[in-house]
Amino acid sequence: MSYRYRPLQYDDEIRLVEIRPDPYCSGAIHCEIIHRRRSDPSLKYEALSYTWGGISKSKRIVINTSCEFSVTPNCYDALRRVRHLEGTRLIWIDAICINQEDNKERTRHVRAMGDIYEGASQVLVYLGEADADSKRLFEHISEVCGRNDGELYGSYDDKSFRVPALVKTARAVLQRPWFSRIWVLQEVFHGMGNVIVVCGPDSTFWDVFASCCINLCASGADGFDYYSPRLPYALNIGTDNSIRSLYDLLCETRHANATDDRDKFFAILSMVDDKDVATLASYDQSTVMVYTAIGLYLLRNVKLVLLLSVRHCHSRYPALASWIPDWSYTDDNDPFWISNPIPPIDDPKEYNPELHVLGCCRRNSAESDHLFHPVLSVSGFRAGFITSLGATFDFESYSATCLEVIKRVWESKGHTNDTGYLPPGFTVECKCCDIKVSQSFADRFAKGYNEKEFRNLWCRRHGSGGNTCFNFEFVEGAMRNCRLFLDENNHLGLAPREAAVGDAICVIEGACDPCILRERPQGDWFLVSGECYFEWEPDEPNKEIFAIW
Repeated sequence: MSYRYRPLQYDDEIRLVEIRPDPYCSGAIHCEIIHRRRSDPSLKYEALSYTWGGISKSKRIVINTSCEFSVTPNCYDALRRVRHLEGTRLIWIDAICINQEDNKERTRHVRAMGDIYEGASQVLVYLGEADADSKRLFEHISEVCGRNDGELYGSYDDKSFRVPALVKTARAVLQRPWFSRIWVLQEVFHGMGNVIVVCGPDSTFWDVFASCCINLCASGADGFDYYSPRLPYALNIGTDNSIRSLYDLLCETRHANATDDRDKFFAILSMVDDKDVATLASYDQSTVMVYTAIGLYLLRNVKLVLLLSVRHCHSRYPALASWIPDWSYTDDNDPFWISNPIPPIDDPKEYNPELHVLGCCRRNSAESDHLFHPVLSVSGFRAGFITSLGATFDFESYSATCLEVIKRVWESKGHTNDTGYLPPGFTVECKCCDIKVSQSFADRFAKGYNEKEFRNLWCRRHGSGGNTCFNFEFVEGAMRNCRLFLDENNHLGLAPREAAVGDAICVIEGACDPCILRERPQGDWFLVSGECYFEWEPDEPNKEIFAIW
């Protein structure tokens, strides 16, 4: 007989799983599901943080003596690992304690998730079962570091421990699926310092684990940057638990994965400084409607800074307005975001864009996304148009060639390219057949361009001022799936792969960077990218209004 959920009667009511002991660690998992109120001062429970590990529920546990309940293999392993040999253990675990078939209940729990994890006596982070790398890492942690009365101690700065084998070991453990998931961030965030990392039979405090991994991974010439995309964002939690704005968090956690694209927003709600955004969370709304609601909220709060988060066209959700970010893209964020934050807007009133909702548009159910499409009206001018394009930067297949192009621009130190150099394999993809320009991109690239412009752009975005070492990791992130372009005056720039000959390079009042716009047959505009790398000497521009669809 399958288990049937009993409805929750009170706003603060939750279900908890009471795991029965197994002294032999070999039997089936037996549990009881009980209902409790979070307002009960006598309530004491632990919360489990893990990854579902797929949607296939191929394992069975026994609930309330006789009812079968299907769970994923990773959930099963986590329950088995945290089960006591003697005595029961009271756990909150999302896959069992939330009726996943009830969207209203799921929405309700999303809005209360922070309170649930904050109310737990401790949070158990289950990374999976042990392997050679995890055992070596946990042995190292137990030898050199720890925590006493809440204070960290250990040889974190002792370079003798930063041997290549240990660095490789730490990086291997950080590649486990748990570190890439979006939901785990708030679970650690609300652990309030009472977080235990469990990997097979090994365990340690979260802050000890995180500090040790950061120390190991910061070693060597190719060490991790604190907010580098290569370093799991979760490791920073515990060292900095300050709440953030919704826009900052969406950008900082964009690389994290979610099975449901709406969870890129839902999973961080409890970490946001404005608690009213929780009202935007609803599993009854489609992804397009949820992202549209987020976009309208952010437009009121960060103005046209929002456009920085649109770097590629919306191929996954074509019904989404082109100016609203698609947060499901894990690589669609400016990698320079943390190292060089946006400048504050001194007078927000000066940059008020207009929002027009078409006459036929209104809020609708998930089946009618196309009937609610906000059109953004902004003022600005055209700085130029794309006349030729280079090849897309593909670092997986042509890493050496791509880095050769980047290195040449960087090492030019502002001197004009006059050698006719063209990197091997960096061939032209598009000739200027639609524009009255005779040369292809390859011809014009080889004949010379202002390298100083492009180099200065990278320095500015990296916050280096041109005086420090060039960080290839950041630049690779900025150029991935992008391509060089030339405008009608032979100025060199960088745009996403979707850019096309004839696209306009536009400067929008209130935006941080130039944008790439494409004119639609209807006379309005489509946002290809909310940022491109481009510098020019403006004459006297003609201001115009752009209606961005």
